[in-house]
Amino acid sequence: MLRQRFGTFFLVIGFALIGLFILTDLGDKPLFGFFFLGVLGILGGVVLWWRAPSSPPPTASSGRFRLVKSLANRKKAKKK
Repeated sequence: MLRQRFGTFFLVIGFALIGLFILTDLGDKPLFGFFFLGVLGILGGVVLWWRAPSSPPPTASSGRFRLVKSLANRKKAKKK
């Protein structure tokens, strides 16, 4: 989960640096350091985000409402 958050952070920073590069290019003084750092940030973010598990493994049911669930299942069974 934490790895995916870092990946998203690097993606945002990478796109921001690419945007800064575009702005410096429009100002006729392109700073290619922004471009290269942006590409590295995007690549690093994609790797971290892609390799991270999307969700934690499912937990066991606590059984808090098992009486209510069993009554609901009985009603459904009777209607069939």
